[in-house]
Amino acid sequence: MGTNFFSILIASFIFSFIAPLHVLATDTPTQSSPANNTSVTNNTLSWQSLSSATSYRVQVDDQADLASPSKDYNTTNTSYSPTLENNTWYWRVKAKDDTGTWGDWSDIWYFTLTTATPSPTPSATPTPSSTPTPSPSQSSTPSPTPSPTNPPVGDATTEKFLISNIPSTIHHDQTFTATVQLQNLLPNSKYYLKGAFVKDGSTNYFGLTQVKGNWVINGANYSTQYDLNTDSSGNWSGNLRVQPDATDTGFTGIGTYSFKVARYNSSGSGLTWSAITNVTIDTAPSPAASPSPSTSSNANPDSTLAPTLTNSRLSVGGTVPTSSDSTIQLPNLESSQTATVAGIQLANPANKSTSPIVDSYWYIIGGVGLLLLGASPTLYIHLKPRITDAIHHFQSR
Repeated sequence: MGTNFFSILIASFIFSFIAPLHVLATDTPTQSSPANNTSVTNNTLSWQSLSSATSYRVQVDDQADLASPSKDYNTTNTSYSPTLENNTWYWRVKAKDDTGTWGDWSDIWYFTLTTATPSPTPSATPTPSSTPTPSPSQSSTPSPTPSPTNPPVGDATTEKFLISNIPSTIHHDQTFTATVQLQNLLPNSKYYLKGAFVKDGSTNYFGLTQVKGNWVINGANYSTQYDLNTDSSGNWSGNLRVQPDATDTGFTGIGTYSFKVARYNSSGSGLTWSAITNVTIDTAPSPAASPSPSTSSNANPDSTLAPTLTNSRLSVGGTVPTSSDSTIQLPNLESSQTATVAGIQLANPANKSTSPIVDSYWYIIGGVGLLLLGASPTLYIHLKPRITDAIHHFQSR
């Protein structure tokens, strides 16, 4: 019985004194405000503190799955006030303990922001006549000027992330240059940028970003994306060359996609997205067909009319009178390399460039030669008696 009593005493000591001393940060933080599914005018998110938590991570997005949150912020506080537009926003938080172990995410709460945080209204400047001049005996205690502090990484309450020059329509293989402007980040610090397209309702981001002449896919490690360094004021502006990735499964064909630019800090955390711009992606147009060369209604470039001598006209691009009524078909001089007419070899006009006048003369000479050749039997019969008499007369002498 003494042993059992001693064991019970030790167990009671452990559960009563030791266990409560360390609440693991791996427990889930309890969200406080805004309450879930409410409409608010204040953009401050808050949650209950965990005693041994060393930091918290908050994600905010306009998509319920928070797959690519527009705000991803680390803080040691138990509240976060991002700059948000009037919209419905989803958020969650988790904690990390002193061993570096992250706990589970809290439930995803959502709220509707109905009034954006107004800009402070400058006070009116009094006119010189109404400003009293203090007497030498009077002294005023100036308000202390707060020391400037650098905004924490990812704190959208002070930073600006703007993109411009985004085309409304592009082809699926067309590149364009987006202008990016960053302000109020950590001075002289390195950041990384990448462009991304996504279809509404999808979490599959895709795109290509040009880095030192090479194209880097959206899913590549952050350190391979476009790197930049802010100036001494924490500002940077420049151009980002981007292009859709038609080989990625996130590209589903012609349609409208959301385009935005992501920014990482030097360690790859603090992911922040720019505002969304809708871009319509279509396919590249087919090259216009070359117009067919116009042809004359009375000429065929693939055929050449053979010269025809018909009713006192030799039709070879011109007319030549003749005394014969017969029709003589001349061979097509372009159907072979050479043609012979009346013992004269003619070169193929298709292989040798000559003027139309020279071509006509050759046809005329050929036509006359054929006429003489065709008439020679008749002339021989008509002249044969005279030729015979002339021969006998010559022999008798």
